[in-house]
Amino acid sequence: MNTLNKIKKIIIVSTILIILGIFIYLLAIKKDPPITSTTIDGATTIQSAPAQKQTTVNGNKQYVYYQESQQIDTNRVSPNAIVISWIVPNGLLANGYYLETQTMNNNNEWSAWEKTDTEQGNAKDTSSSDRQSVMLTVDSVDKFKYQFVYQQSSQNSIYIDPSTVKIELINTKNGPSAQKNSIKNKISSLISNKATADNNAPRIITRAEWGAPTYRWPELGWNIEYTKPERFIIHHTADSAGNDTYATMRAIWYYHAYRGTPDDPSDDWGDIGYNYVIDPAGNIFQGRDYDPNIINQGGNEAVGAHAFYYNKNSIGISVMGNYSDINPADAAFDSVAKLMGYKSNIHKLNPAENASFGLRTIGHRDVNATACPGDVFYARLPELRGLALRYATNVFNSPYYGASNPPTLYYDQ
Repeated sequence: MNTLNKIKKIIIVSTILIILGIFIYLLAIKKDPPITSTTIDGATTIQSAPAQKQTTVNGNKQYVYYQESQQIDTNRVSPNAIVISWIVPNGLLANGYYLETQTMNNNNEWSAWEKTDTEQGNAKDTSSSDRQSVMLTVDSVDKFKYQFVYQQSSQNSIYIDPSTVKIELINTKNGPSAQKNSIKNKISSLISNKATADNNAPRIITRAEWGAPTYRWPELGWNIEYTKPERFIIHHTADSAGNDTYATMRAIWYYHAYRGTPDDPSDDWGDIGYNYVIDPAGNIFQGRDYDPNIINQGGNEAVGAHAFYYNKNSIGISVMGNYSDINPADAAFDSVAKLMGYKSNIHKLNPAENASFGLRTIGHRDVNATACPGDVFYARLPELRGLALRYATNVFNSPYYGASNPPTLYYDQ
């Protein structure tokens, strides 16, 4: 009888191990979620030269010059993101023009023209490209238009060459989402975070969970790099988070991974540029790929592509949304601070310190010519520094790690 029971136990254990082995094998097979994209040649969509229009500003009449596109039909692609990119000609200053977009919804209603925040300074440190771009997160859009507006007092002789304009309609709707996240991805998250022993650690949604495609570094010759972080650089994505932030993460990935053009892929990053991205609900997403065994045990952080010439020795944290005129949601703001506090403890940093090289926590605009992270968000960086320090000391029990100079603390201002 005992022998029979032993045999039964062996069979049961063997069966469990076989099933577990099959499950782990299936888990290890990386299946990229389907991403579809359609590229449109800008030369077929926009005026070859600007047209003069009269407008009124503060009661005064003035002339501006618009280079307006025709209506672009998106119905067949059903994108959740639209990327517009172009090359800036020599002599055209960054403050001499801007891009506006307009969308039509399912009820054939056009939105007002909206000025976009062009991404300037989001690049790998070796980039020499003059290409500028913007990604629009869209929901239920059938048509859209775009236009370059030139702020000149007379006819502008320097303008965007339509042949350099590229429009990409991106659909990343198929894949994991907060609503249909699978058990497989949750278990993958546990495996990926096995090196994290701190129960107070913020919950970070892994790349497997949000459906990050396979990075393209091998073909680009830009492999994972690690450096010891010395500061935090705060960003906003400059557009809405969309209805499904998991799909938005995949759209940001595609936007960053394929920054160049088919003719010149030299500016492709191969992966998402931010180290971490936070949505308005406060969900923290892993951005750039890394080895968790290096990151979670006090080692270095992966070098991103979020702040030109300042990617090394920094952690780039971006919040989905545009915060030029509005505040980030409380949940998002709190998650940024908690993540900073957690990372400060790991890397022995004081996020509120004014170190010998400058502030530990800065905005993207402090190192590159950009409006990022938006005027309203930027004005709250002193508050963010203090809240991050409180998280570091009160939640993660981090002692104060001083630099060579006495710190200036901003959290009580």
